[in-house]
Amino acid sequence: MVRQYAPIAAARQTLGPLWARARTRRYHAGMEQAAIRPAGPARTGPARTGPARTGARRHGPRPPVQVAPSLLSADFGHLARALATVEQAPADLVHLDVMDGSFVGEITFGAKLIADLRPRSTLPFDVHLMVREPARHVERFAAAGADLITVHLEACRVAGNDARPLLRTIRAGGARAGIAISPPTPAAALEPLLDVIDLALVMTVHPGAGGQPLIPSCLDKARALADRRDRSGQAFLISADGGLHRGNLPAAAAAGIDIAVIGSAIWRAPVPAEEIRAIRALLAAGVLAAGRPTGGGGA
Repeated sequence: MVRQYAPIAAARQTLGPLWARARTRRYHAGMEQAAIRPAGPARTGPARTGPARTGARRHGPRPPVQVAPSLLSADFGHLARALATVEQAPADLVHLDVMDGSFVGEITFGAKLIADLRPRSTLPFDVHLMVREPARHVERFAAAGADLITVHLEACRVAGNDARPLLRTIRAGGARAGIAISPPTPAAALEPLLDVIDLALVMTVHPGAGGQPLIPSCLDKARALADRRDRSGQAFLISADGGLHRGNLPAAAAAGIDIAVIGSAIWRAPVPAEEIRAIRALLAAGVLAAGRPTGGGGA
């Protein structure tokens, strides 16, 4: 089918104030504000309380897929340095994986780290909560400076949390709201929530550890969500997280994703900043959206 891109543009508009707010942040004392432009145009109006609705849909060129380096695969002994690399490359967002040792086996970091890193970057912070009881945590991560907070549908079910009011709580705290699904969960499970989310995150690996290979069948879920968005005119972004690199990004982009969360392929590269720039250049040129081979890289 011919992809309709007006819903994607509308979703970018709902996140516009997020990028505008991020670019006006100041660094720690003595540091100048970075003149970093994200890929999408910034909007200066008030933040929306929900996804934008679109009118007549139009055909047009696909907006470039945005790059969100995950700090999960960076050196935790030098996270501030890794964040500076992401900022200076530049990437479009910073992806921060929060793990509690319960919903997933690993433990990473909490809201204090987000708060400590926040003044050091003008980029939006995309915080992915892989925690068993997300309702207990979303407000403190919003207060710490998260711009976008994503919770797992599976965690909401286990904790007995109703996802709809939880997503509204995230927005009430000043952040954008995302919902994630793990590989066993079908895309159809998100259907009741598509009208209240800003982001649908499709895990393309099992949550809990970096460096896993992408599960190709998970891209079918991104494609199904993109098709649903086309048909409905709903405005939400689609993110893929896990095992992405320059060798498989063509398939991910062709599936309709808007944000690529990339960890190991960036931090295992000889020069991570150059890898970020290479990925963004390919995306901006439309090479990946066209689905043509792009070369090496590994998860």
